[in-house]
Amino acid sequence: MNDSRFDSAKRALDALQKRRRQRIEETIRRPLNQEAARSLFFIVLLFVDVFLPLELYYDLPSPNNIIAAFVVLVMLVYGEIRLYNAFWGKKGRWSIEKYKKSFENTGEEKKT
Repeated sequence: MNDSRFDSAKRALDALQKRRRQRIEETIRRPLNQEAARSLFFIVLLFVDVFLPLELYYDLPSPNNIIAAFVVLVMLVYGEIRLYNAFWGKKGRWSIEKYKKSFENTGEEKKT
């Protein structure tokens, strides 16, 4: 019984290590300025998503403040997701797939 627990824990740990290694490799492929822009993007989003709905919540009268804050938050999150996908999504301007292809192409050129 202890062996099965050990095996399942080992498999889970191996999966986590594999995902971590994959994320590190993807981060290394993308230029540092784009990673910094991505991190800054998330920081700005957090501030906007917190403070804008809170300001609406405090400025509007009681029954309307919750509804308006929620609607604005939903609209902001939708726009932010669209903006993120435009830059860092699968078909975005700075997508990791583009860098994987260029990384593989430069690796093949170095071999020949």
